[in-house]
Amino acid sequence: MTFTSVYAPFSKKPQIQDFSGSSPLATALQINFSFISWILVGASLQALAVYLFSSGRYVLLISTIVLVARIARSFLQYYNVLPNPYLEGVIPGRTTALLPNKETGEVEKASARKIAVLHLGAKSNSPLGYFAPQFATVADWLHKMDKENDSGRVSGFLGQTSFYRLDERGAPEVVALSYWDSIESLWAFAHDDLHREAWMWWEKTIKDNGYVGINHEIFEADAQHWENIYINFQPTMMGATTYLKKGGKTLEGGVVPDQWIRPLIDAKRGPLAKSSGRMGRDLSQYDANRVAKELYE
Repeated sequence: MTFTSVYAPFSKKPQIQDFSGSSPLATALQINFSFISWILVGASLQALAVYLFSSGRYVLLISTIVLVARIARSFLQYYNVLPNPYLEGVIPGRTTALLPNKETGEVEKASARKIAVLHLGAKSNSPLGYFAPQFATVADWLHKMDKENDSGRVSGFLGQTSFYRLDERGAPEVVALSYWDSIESLWAFAHDDLHREAWMWWEKTIKDNGYVGINHEIFEADAQHWENIYINFQPTMMGATTYLKKGGKTLEGGVVPDQWIRPLIDAKRGPLAKSSGRMGRDLSQYDANRVAKELYE
């Protein structure tokens, strides 16, 4: 049986989901400041505007109009009067990400290959947060590695999704979840020129980096020991990976171009609707005993 992606093939590699967002500066501002800080910034700007203009009532009126308009827009989107931008790209129902046969490029069986996962994290424990000098350099190195991974030239790299948060003290932390076809591919990237250059920079400056934290975790799961499910989601994490299906000549003399495939498969029914099926295993006792009225969809 061959499974087909819910997406048509891409002629160009889809970009990875790094933590830069719309721009590195915009993301830095989002990461770095707490809710209270943004309230104080807004209050200061409001006070400055009232001070600069002779009639403060108009300044207050403008900010009130903008606030009411934003609230009204949110409710109109919630009640489907206006299009909901947050639903853009959502795949309704259940999908699962499977990997193809390396030889044929086709997805023929669930969880048929091993998968390696890297969690790569960085954190600033400085009062300057994201804008601390050495942390900004760490972020630059991460952006360079993201760009290299996004090029399509890194062997074994499948994709990446990144997240950020503020910890309970307000320190900014970023983590990238990347997916690889093996730990060997991951090690090869870790020892190539770009990563070694970043590595050597860290070793030379580590005495000055006491407030910068970095970490990584590596996992490798054998075939039939991993699965995933996404319900009403845009592509994310392993669902946001891609693989290259090489083209070539057909028997009729035509040419099939290279294609990038996003491995998201419909999982609403059949074996892929159950966890054991997505692992390519026979029904587990839990799936087999699932009561009929307890629907997956």
